[in-house]
This record gives sequence, structure tokens and C-alpha cells, in this order.
Amino acid sequence: MAKLRWPLRTCGGLFLIVCFATSAAAQGSEVDFKSLYAAAEYDKALALAAPLDTLEAQQYEALCLLALGRQADASAAIEELVTDAPTFIPSPEDAPPRFVDLVSKIRQKMLPVIARRTFTEGRELYAEKRNDEAILRFSLVLKLLSDPSFADANARQDLETLAQGFIDLATASAVPVVAAAPPPPAEAPAPAAALPTGPPRVTQPVALVQQVPPMPLDIAARSSPRLVVVVQIDVAGRVSDATVKESAHPRYDRMVTIAARDWRYTPATRNGAPIPSEQVVTIQIKR
Repeated sequence: MAKLRWPLRTCGGLFLIVCFATSAAAQGSEVDFKSLYAAAEYDKALALAAPLDTLEAQQYEALCLLALGRQADASAAIEELVTDAPTFIPSPEDAPPRFVDLVSKIRQKMLPVIARRTFTEGRELYAEKRNDEAILRFSLVLKLLSDPSFADANARQDLETLAQGFIDLATASAVPVVAAAPPPPAEAPAPAAALPTGPPRVTQPVALVQQVPPMPLDIAARSSPRLVVVVQIDVAGRVSDATVKESAHPRYDRMVTIAARDWRYTPATRNGAPIPSEQVVTIQIKR
């Protein structure tokens, strides 16, 4: 048995030594590429920095490419850097002006794309009920929207409203609310027997899924006792639009109109055929 164990212990020791040596080599590389860049040995610095995945190594890779006149490669490296670290902004005191300018231009181009992708990731995490992770994504979206390089004003306004709304939904504390059921529709009169045709037979939509988010505790005392929302329902029973008719609180209004996108109904019908319809939803806020 001792002979069988001995090679295993030897392999384990070798593995630890290799890992230690690799770590030490990586630390040495980081020091070396900085020194080589400072000494204008750009090719050598690039060879050391390019294989590494650290933010600093990515920055020096782009700096080396720019110093070597490889503008297209430098731009590609900066795009990768901004993708990995969208909040990265080089210091004008430490980086060459042309590098700072190039990073600024690329961030201005990429931030709207990154913000939308990050918002989509957050929404998917929220749908999976991974609220803590979703909040991190939505918070990053808000941070990117406040960046001076984010120049798309229309996208900023839309994403800010949506991201903040989802943060509120994910963090809301429960103040009981009740979606009041609409009054039952009057039955259409039966056609007279003597007439070949009669009035169309219309049925109203019926809620299948109508989850209402809780009112956040920090605004409950300052809200109105009810919220009235008008929803437009398409022929598939999905909500195509939701507008506030009577506000409870701007923040809560936004939460509900976002949540309404997931409401589902049996569609209204005319003579058995689905038709678009409108429904007024009244939400009573208990105190």
C-alpha cells in the first residue's frame, strides 16, 4: 500500500510547486511589461501583456499597440477592455492623451449597447427570481446611464425608467394591495327570433395572471389610497400597453405599469372571434 501512495504524494507536491511558479511568473510578467513599456520596448511589453487577463494588462496591451502605430488593433483591444470593464476611464494624468481620447470615443459608441445588454441580463435574472443578481445588473445600467460618455438621450430616459422600476420591484417591501375586479359585463341581449341577424355577441376579457407588486414601505404614507391603470389587451390576451389614469405615487405607478406587461387575459371576443380590448384595473392600497 505504501508503494501506491508514494507517487500520489509526489504528484501532489509537484502540482503545488508548478502552481506557485506559475503565480510568481505572472506577477513577474506584470512588473516586466510595465517596465518595458516605460523603456519604450513596446514589442516586448506587448508580448508579456497580451496573454494576461487582468484589467491592467489589457490597458497596457492597448497602450503598446497604439505606441506601435497599430491603431485598428489598439481599438479592438480597447473595445474588449470596455466590454469587460465598462466603467473604466483612464486617468489623463497617467495615460497619453490619444489613448484617453480613443477610450472616450469607443466608450461613447459602446455604452448604449452594453447598457441594453446588461438590462436584458437583469430582466432575465429577475424573471428567474434571482433578485440580488438582477439588482446588481440594473444598478450597473443606472451607473452607465449617468456616465458623461452616454450620449443617447432617448435610450437613457427609457432605460433609466425601466431599470429603476425593476429595482423597485425587486426590493419592494410588502404593503398589501388588491386589484379590484371590474364589474361583470352585462350580457348582450339575445337576437329577436324574427330577425335574421342580431347584435354582435361580445365577451369581455378575464384576468388569468394579474400579479400586483407590493407598495414600498418608504412611500406608502405619501401615496394615494388607490391606483387606476388602463390596460390595452391584444387578441392573444397579452397587455400591449398600460397607462395610469389615476396616480397613487409616481414610483409605484412605474412599478405597476412594468409589472402589467406580464399580465395575461382570456381575450375579449366578438361573435366568438378574439378582438383587442381595454380594461380598467383599480388597485386598492390597504393601510
